[in-house]
Parts: sequence; C-alpha cells; structure tokens
Amino acid sequence: MRGLRFSVFELDLDAGELRKDGLLVRLPPQPLKVLTEMALRRGNLVSRDELKRILWPEGVHVEHDRGINFCINQIRTALGDDSDRPRFLKTVPRRGYRFIAPVELIGVDLEPDAAPPVPREKTRRGWFVAGVLAGLIAIGMLAVVYWPWRTAPARRIAILPFEFTPGGDAELAALLHEQLIARMGTVPGERLAVIARASTARYEKKTSLARIAADLRAGIVLDGSIRRQNGTLAITVELVEPKSQSQLWSMSYDRAPAEFAGLAGHIAADLTRFLFGEAVAVARRSPCNRAAEVHLAKAFTFTASQRHWNEALDSFDSAAAADANCVDSLAGVAEVAVRLAMRGAPAAEVLSKAGAAARRAIDLDPSAAAAHNALANVLFWSEWRWKEAELHFRRAIELQPSLALAHHDYAWMMAASGRPDEAIARMERSRELDPVSPQVNIDTGWILYRTRRFSDAIKHCRRVLELDPKMEEARGSLELALVSEGRFREALAEGPGQGVSSTISSQDAEREYRKRAGDRVRKIEQSGTEPKSAFLAALQYVLAGEPQPAMDWIEKAFERRELMAALIDCEPAFDSLRGGPRFQRLVARLGRDRPPEAGR
Repeated sequence: MRGLRFSVFELDLDAGELRKDGLLVRLPPQPLKVLTEMALRRGNLVSRDELKRILWPEGVHVEHDRGINFCINQIRTALGDDSDRPRFLKTVPRRGYRFIAPVELIGVDLEPDAAPPVPREKTRRGWFVAGVLAGLIAIGMLAVVYWPWRTAPARRIAILPFEFTPGGDAELAALLHEQLIARMGTVPGERLAVIARASTARYEKKTSLARIAADLRAGIVLDGSIRRQNGTLAITVELVEPKSQSQLWSMSYDRAPAEFAGLAGHIAADLTRFLFGEAVAVARRSPCNRAAEVHLAKAFTFTASQRHWNEALDSFDSAAAADANCVDSLAGVAEVAVRLAMRGAPAAEVLSKAGAAARRAIDLDPSAAAAHNALANVLFWSEWRWKEAELHFRRAIELQPSLALAHHDYAWMMAASGRPDEAIARMERSRELDPVSPQVNIDTGWILYRTRRFSDAIKHCRRVLELDPKMEEARGSLELALVSEGRFREALAEGPGQGVSSTISSQDAEREYRKRAGDRVRKIEQSGTEPKSAFLAALQYVLAGEPQPAMDWIEKAFERRELMAALIDCEPAFDSLRGGPRFQRLVARLGRDRPPEAGR
C-alpha cells in the first residue's frame, strides 16, 4: 500500500480512502487531492494558485475561490480541525495553506521534482460528493462541456443513491433518489435515457463509478450526498464522466427541511440546464405535507421482498392518510398494489385499491406517469378494458419516457394482443433502462416465449441462469420454450424432478416428460385442495396431454378473474385448445376490442 500517516489518520493513496483509527472517513475526491498534495508538502506552503491547478484543468472557468474554500472546509470537517486553532491545516492569509502535522510516508518515495502520487480511481466509498467545487459554470466552460450534449444522440445517465450521514437521513436520501430519477425521467427520450432506480439502487458504496457505468452502459453518472448541517439539509451533487473520471458539473443546495419537497425539481432543472443549455421542463408535484413526506421517505427505503412490498404499501397508505391530496403517495399506493397482485396477493382486493388510488392521483395531477401506468395495469389485467389500458400505458410513457416499468408492463399487453414485434421492442427498451433488474431479465424470457421466439428465449434464459443460477423463475420459460421446440430431453433436465439419460431417444424423452407432467396433475387431484392458480393447473394438464381438464381449469381461471387469464391467447402451450369453441368464447370475454368508457 502507498499511503500517508498523520496523527490518528491514514490516507491510502491506492484505494483513495481516508481512515481514522482504521475507520473510513468520508471525503470527496477533489478535497482528497488537495489533502494529498498538502500532506506531501509537509509544512511547505501550497498557494491558492497551485490549488487551482490541482483542482481544475487549464481553460476550465469556474468560481475558483469559492471552490477552494469549500474544499478546505470539507478537509477540516473530515479531520475535525479548527481554523482558529489548527492541528493540521493552517491558513496563510492571502497566500494559501500549510499542512502542519508530522507526516509519515508509507511506500512512497518522493524525488525532489517528482509529482506527488494521487489517489486512484474514484469509488462510491469514502467520500461525500463534492458540492460546489465547480460553482456556477461560466459561459466558457459551457462551450467546452454542454455543447456536445446538445448535438449528440440520446445519452444514458445513471443517478446513484444519495449517500447520507451514518445513522440518519437514510429515508430522505432514498426519497430524493426516487424523486430525482422520476423528474429526470420526464426529459424526452430522444435527449436522455435515465436508468431505473431498481438497477442503480443495488450498488454498494465501494463499487467504482467505472464499474457501475460499465454494468449499466451509462455514459454519465450523477452521484450525491445529503446530510444535516446546522438545522438545514446540505445536499451536494456531482456529474461525472466515468471513463475519464472527469467531473463535468457539481452543485450544492442548502434547504430547510420544510423545503425538501421542491428539491428534486430544482436539481433536475439545474442539471438539464447544464446538459442541454436550457432548463428542460420536468414534472413537478404539488408538495405533500411533512407527515406524508415522512411516510413516503420510509416507503422508498424498502427492497423488493414480499414483506418489504407489504411494508411499502403500509407506508404509502399512511402517507395518503396524512395528506389525501399527495399525488406521490396515491401513485405509490397504486403501483405497489399492482406489484403485490403480480406477486400473488388477492388480485380483486389489491387491484381495486390500485385502481381507486390511481384514478384519484390522475384527477389531482394528470401528469402523474406512475399513476397512469398503474391504472393501465388494472384495466388490462383485471378489468379487461384493453383499449383504455393502452391509452394509459402510452400516456405514462409520453409523460416519463424513461419509466422502465411502463415499457415492461406495456410489453405484456402487446404480447397478449398478438403484437409480438412491439412487445419485444418494449421489453428491450425496459432492459435498456433497467439493465440489471432480475424481474425485467426474467420477463424478457417469458415475452420471447409467449411471442414464439423460442430459440431466442432459450438463449436468453440460459444466459440469465449463467449469470445468476438463483433466478429459478427463468427455468420456467426455458422449459416451456424447449418443449415448444420439441427438445424434451433438455426440458426434462430443466423441469422439476430427476434428470434423464443423455442417450434417451427423442420419442422416449417426450413420453417421460408427459408422464412426469401427469404425475404432477395426479398430485393436484389427490391433494384435496384446489391449486392457487387455475391457469398454472391448466398448463400442467395440457403438458400432460389431457386437454379436457386443461380446458376446465382455464374456465376456472376466468371465473376467478385470475390475472394470467389475460394471457390465454398468447400461451403457446394452449395451441392444441385454441381452435375449440370453449376456448374462443373465453378469448372473446377478454374484451380486447371494447372501446374505452367515457370518463374512466
């Protein structure tokens, strides 16, 4: 390790980290550069002009004095130093600064004229993002930086979770992350693609920005921090080009807690002004009251386990109860209720709740994209009003082009409607916006299967399982795609139960597959209880080669108003049933051609 040791601190130049008694001390990368330079000088003056050259490349025009002052304050805060009685940084009036503590070099051999070593690649660990180091960008800087953004094709930005003071502000950090992605997601899709929260939220602080950008295929990354300081919220944001590790833009905001509601809109306006030379209109919500905000903030800290979905719904419900006109809380109720229905919660109950909340949110704010998407799902999966559902899917995407969930959900309706190319294109767009989402990657396999791209489905599912063998749901679409291609030997290897000999003939493999499916349906019949999903029971019967009971279970799926009933006409496994009058009567009940109702 190359490093510097002074007092109880150790500066690791390889990892780019400052530690105190072995514990990580958060310090942004620019102040870290300055601290490194001054510590290496060991008592010699570092002038403000030298700091200017360290911090900014030649030709970059920013408010240098303000940036240097901010940087020095960050260092003093990290070290617990006092400008009046300094132990580390001493100000030399009108000239610069000296590092006055004894410094021990570790693995660093400095020659008289050698450039000092600098910390290596930025990671998300060990620093709060630099706030106003760049200050207000001057016209000359804009000519260098934002002009390419105005002329280049659409770019991809990853907005990372905001770092926060340990022990506090986690919920506000999560809420600000969610709100900023939503606001930036309303920028027209041809100008900017905003990667979904589900993909960006999974990265730990120690992950390098370059790694994050590579995983997400992001051209730029926005990182930030939020902390309480003297009764106010201090927020800093920094835009980085990860390949060169260059800071493109940074800004800081000091807000009273009561002003938090408008913060995401202000950041989005400043960021779009930098990127495009103008403040692109972004969605703004009427602020919710403080009680609602607390519950909203809590809702966005949850991960996607079943328990957390339930807790998120409780928090959104509490937010809506605290402020009946809070659009974000109503949209949150609607979206989470839809996801719970998809995960097996009683569909009639939760989708009724979702529809009521979504309609109320849209009444209050017709630009609430998430509410339009939730309502579209209710109309498609539950109310079977597909024409009306499509209007709301389209409206959601028009309002928030980077809303990955809307593209994902719309893909399912397109597949069910017999529009395979559009379905695949929508799901592919969802993957572009949410590239590491397990659900999007799993559902891509299902969409490829249900649009009869069996070979592509097989390749995709195997790739998903290679990356994460725990994604068992991908085996379902893989197995069915293999069956659809007549590859029963491989299907047996993927399905439940023991594998099969590699020397078995194709005919024997099919007979064995049908037998195992028959064994599963016998278990259904002998259990004495009806299966939770009539649709999946029908699927097992048809795979066993028993069409009559399969048809009976499909009718039960319609009687129960199961969500999967909407997919019967695009389910390849039901091809042997498709021409029958009972099947066609059920397809007609879906109301795919029913016109939208006025005022719904």
